[in-house]
Amino acid sequence: MIGPFKKSVEQRSSGWLKAGHWANEWWPRVALGLVTIAAIVISAFPSWKISFFGCELFARHILALLSALLLIIGGIGSIKHGKSLAEAESNKALYKDLANSYRNDVHEILKFSLTKLVAECDLLDGDYCKSDVRVTLYCHDKERRDFIPAARISGNPLFEEQGRDRYPDDIGIISLGWQKGVASLQSNAKTSDEWIQEQEEEWNLPRETAEKISMQSKSMVAVKLVHHGNAIGVAVAESTTKSRVPARLHKQIKEAEWFDPVARLLTTVRPSLLPHISKGP
Repeated sequence: MIGPFKKSVEQRSSGWLKAGHWANEWWPRVALGLVTIAAIVISAFPSWKISFFGCELFARHILALLSALLLIIGGIGSIKHGKSLAEAESNKALYKDLANSYRNDVHEILKFSLTKLVAECDLLDGDYCKSDVRVTLYCHDKERRDFIPAARISGNPLFEEQGRDRYPDDIGIISLGWQKGVASLQSNAKTSDEWIQEQEEEWNLPRETAEKISMQSKSMVAVKLVHHGNAIGVAVAESTTKSRVPARLHKQIKEAEWFDPVARLLTTVRPSLLPHISKGP
């Protein structure tokens, strides 16, 4: 039985690796620091002599020579270290650009697949959503218990703009669709104030939140996205026209050929995209 004070090979190698990183990071500074120490010794003991093979030499001469060598070595090390930092910063910028490019590409793919899904539900006008329609793909974050808009399409550029980065998973039609699998809304509000009051009383939205919503939808349908038994998010179709998104639309969405591919795609990109998806493309 291995004793409690015995370290594994991995632990020992990890220690040596840390020591190596430390030495690589600090050796130029140590070398330059020794130059300062040598200068102090020379100043403090100018007459100090050292016997070397029968010859007496002033220590200050030897220390001066060593200081010159350390100064050269430390200077070269500092220059190389500076170049390494510059390369690291350059690589960091490159990787950041690649990550942004990846997120942009994934966002466009999600929008493309969402458009294909919407096309099967008669919500397109040509190649784009109808001007009074918006469809959003929300990804659920289990740890934070909220939804993140992963992709959004609309025939109206104002409606397509992303609002909040995150939406609580316990209020609104998104929450009901997530809990029950399907949810729909038909608003009877005739004015903006009535619509805000309706959201507050029937959907438990805080009034200040409802007041900030730019698209006051009169009809909405929310459908939960599930892949291999795992709930991944919610697709929400909404319109400012009451008859545009009827409650029965959820059947068309679930029966569409692109419904499963959208859920599968969101499942695939979720692990790498979720930490950054709320920042937008």
